[in-house]
Amino acid sequence: MILSLMLGGLTELIRQQGGIDFLVSTITSLVRKLALPLKTGNSLAIALPISVLNVCIANNTVAIMLAGSTAKELAEKGEILPKDSASLLDIFACVIQGILPYGGQLLLLGASFAISPKEIVPYSFFVWF
Repeated sequence: MILSLMLGGLTELIRQQGGIDFLVSTITSLVRKLALPLKTGNSLAIALPISVLNVCIANNTVAIMLAGSTAKELAEKGEILPKDSASLLDIFACVIQGILPYGGQLLLLGASFAISPKEIVPYSFFVWF
């Protein structure tokens, strides 16, 4: 509960200071430069921030909470259904989390079996399915 309150406050602070608008405009301009089809470009615009945040934070739940408002704005601008936007957030957050050698799951697994988390990453192919 405390984590949710802190993240909600942090997200609102980022929004008030213009961080969400900056992120949305930067991602939108990047996707336009790639000249992708509209649906693909908008989907990429939602997948990119959640992937970057998850690499930085190494916690998919926190990354989804932080990227949620950005994804909502990008979905509204890109005419993506809310359920599709939520699926993109979940899919990319979980896949990235599953291949991070410093993610909580791999650290716990490595500690449980006394092996390096880097040795586990090549066998984490299930997250791609």
